[in-house]
Amino acid sequence: MPVVIIGLVLIAAGVGLIAAVAVGALAAWPLVMAIIFVVFGLALVATGREAVRSRRRRQYLMVEGLAGAARIESVAQTSLTVNDQPVVKFGLSVAVADRAAYPVTVREAVPLLQLARVAVGAVLAVRVDPARPDQVEIDWDTPAAEVSSAAQQPTIQQPTAQQPIMELPPGIVLPRVPERTDRQPAQLPEQVRAIGAPGRAIVDTVRVSDTDGYLLDMWVQLDSGPSYRMENAPARVDPRYAAKVRPGVTVPVRVAQIRPGVSMAVLEWEKL
Repeated sequence: MPVVIIGLVLIAAGVGLIAAVAVGALAAWPLVMAIIFVVFGLALVATGREAVRSRRRRQYLMVEGLAGAARIESVAQTSLTVNDQPVVKFGLSVAVADRAAYPVTVREAVPLLQLARVAVGAVLAVRVDPARPDQVEIDWDTPAAEVSSAAQQPTIQQPTAQQPIMELPPGIVLPRVPERTDRQPAQLPEQVRAIGAPGRAIVDTVRVSDTDGYLLDMWVQLDSGPSYRMENAPARVDPRYAAKVRPGVTVPVRVAQIRPGVSMAVLEWEKL
């Protein structure tokens, strides 16, 4: 409201100056200042009214909105701030109970203490207008650990233990995971972690996949010397480490053969 009041004062002052010039009480030179007062006043009134509407909409959705979960598909910085908080443009995949996930773009001021949660692939709690599903507000007060319960059985799947698998380039020799007929697929990453050749994965491209969590383009540099390229490598990451998944990051890795000519790379995000 202070912004609206200041805007109205500027408009009143500008209109008063224009009227004074029109009746000849003042010379013509204050006319430019009067126009500036009116223009800035109108801009401040429009900004203040939009801020009031936004605050009221958020208050309504926090009480009446449907609880849901949203996975961040894209993040873009804007030049705006609200109360010293950066305004960020989010591309979200939103899911609420009994509805399939759908895309929404929102602009929202991010509390400074919550900036660590802003990362592609992270899942946030949201509130959705029951009548207008495109009206979404991020519920920053809900901790990340409680997002699933707040979403009431969301259709967004949390990442599990899938690791990048690819054909092994010629000339690279890796430890071989022993074949076992009773081994479960979920046990394979831990076996690779235990016996795999150590190295580091240098990630240069990160994409979000609806089925695989992330698709990574990266170089795998083994401590033993050889390096090779992995592209479109599917990787599911524990939500605790989602903020670390970004281009340019270097992650400790273990690599081993899981069958002849095929390798698995286990990225050790917990060691960053």
